[in-house]
Amino acid sequence: MASSSSLASSSDSPAGAAPTAPALSARAYGWMLALTIVAGVEVGLLLLDISPILPLVRQQYAVSYVAAGWAISATIVSHTLTVALAGFIAGRIGPRVIVLAGMMVLAASAVVRALASSFSVLVASRALTGIGTGCVIIGGITAITLLSPPVRRVRDQGYFGAAQQLGVMLTLLVVPVAIPVLGGRAYWGLLAAELTLVLALCLVRYPAWRQPAHRQPRSAATRAWPGLLLRDGYGWLLSLANMAGYGVFVGVTAWTASFFVERFHTSPHQTALLTAAATLFACIGRLAASPLLRVVSAHWLISGFVTLTAASLLAVPFAPTREAAAALFLGFALGSSVPFGAVFGSVADRLQPAGLSVRIMLITFNSNLVALFLPVVIGFVVSLTGSFSASFWLTGALVGIVAFVLGPSSVGRGQREVGLAAAEAGSVR
Repeated sequence: MASSSSLASSSDSPAGAAPTAPALSARAYGWMLALTIVAGVEVGLLLLDISPILPLVRQQYAVSYVAAGWAISATIVSHTLTVALAGFIAGRIGPRVIVLAGMMVLAASAVVRALASSFSVLVASRALTGIGTGCVIIGGITAITLLSPPVRRVRDQGYFGAAQQLGVMLTLLVVPVAIPVLGGRAYWGLLAAELTLVLALCLVRYPAWRQPAHRQPRSAATRAWPGLLLRDGYGWLLSLANMAGYGVFVGVTAWTASFFVERFHTSPHQTALLTAAATLFACIGRLAASPLLRVVSAHWLISGFVTLTAASLLAVPFAPTREAAAALFLGFALGSSVPFGAVFGSVADRLQPAGLSVRIMLITFNSNLVALFLPVVIGFVVSLTGSFSASFWLTGALVGIVAFVLGPSSVGRGQREVGLAAAEAGSVR
């Protein structure tokens, strides 16, 4: 598969074949981008809002560690399933409907969380959160792909991805302080009010997208999607890159605190700060793709930073001090995040919206599967070996295989794909 495709231009679709973007005014485009970025922050604020206060949740509802884990897993499972469903339909009904639905569900989940009187209701609210975040992420990626000028896609996808990481970082820093002071009901009530305000702005200002006149008939598109999925070699390459980036980042970060506590006896406060710092590095990494593409091709950017991700993971077990391990972990956070903008900025190479939806679903769904199952695999390896070293080596080796598949040995040594880099280096209207 990799031998016949490159990471900057697709060999299985016509050159320049991309969805037709409507002529948005500068003001309408600005509103679309700003509201998409704000929605991305909301995703980050709600996706992991329980994680920093899980001990308080266990104490309040008197549940076991296993039961408490469902407060996290419920969101991930529903998010992953929603990504699959929304990914199939976003290109047909347009991103506005998907984003608005996601924001409504997020606001509802915050209200239910504020009023939760039992642990089962809390878990249900977290499942609602996963539905909302899945809709917002698919809707946001699709909106930028369809409505942004090609020269701005990588940059704007990076903004959207960075916004999600910014929301996560704010959650990790604010929730442990805000909820003990304000209480859960007040905190989530205020968040629900803020989400309702953003939803109102989206209802008024978020632009619609009109189907191109030459769009594929819906019945034909529905019958064609299995073939699109199987034949989309370029989409699978982008999917591998995002799995080795976002998916691995989420999976490894879930065990970071445990590793530092076990290996270096780090305090929970210090590990929380490290996780927040890693999220900040991930935010910076997602913003970095656009300027980097001015000097390097998309292929070399993606394969190079996936290689950095693998090298950082393989080196962590050899770190002699806590500071060295922290530096490697921050390098891992940066390396795994830079490809995000280039991956989703390169996704628009098909005329049919149905094909675009399938590709976005493929990339996002697969990376979420990695994020869902990698923590379980790491926990299993640690339980077998009694150490985190083997889990880092295994994960690093798998990412290294992805780097090899994406690297110059598989697509032609010395090949330089300049199309996307040239577009990014050009003038922005």
